[in-house]
Amino acid sequence: MVVNLLGFLTMDAEEASSSSAEKLDFEINQPHDFSFPKRQFGKSKIVYRAFQSQWFNKWKWLHYDEANDAAFCYLCMSAVKKHKIWL
Repeated sequence: MVVNLLGFLTMDAEEASSSSAEKLDFEINQPHDFSFPKRQFGKSKIVYRAFQSQWFNKWKWLHYDEANDAAFCYLCMSAVKKHKIWL
């Protein structure tokens, strides 16, 4: 555990991906070979953006939901599945 900038205790990336994984009821999903869909942004100048698989290397706690094309905190999604928090 480490203290973040706001003074809260948090897990570092290694703790989040290793020790917690055995206590959770689903595995973290970090597809590196997935073709992430592009989304359109902007009105006057349209650009297309997509999730980047290298973000998994930077943020080890990211969990990707392919069905919804959305990324979430892995530990937060586990808490939602266990009805500890609600979205």
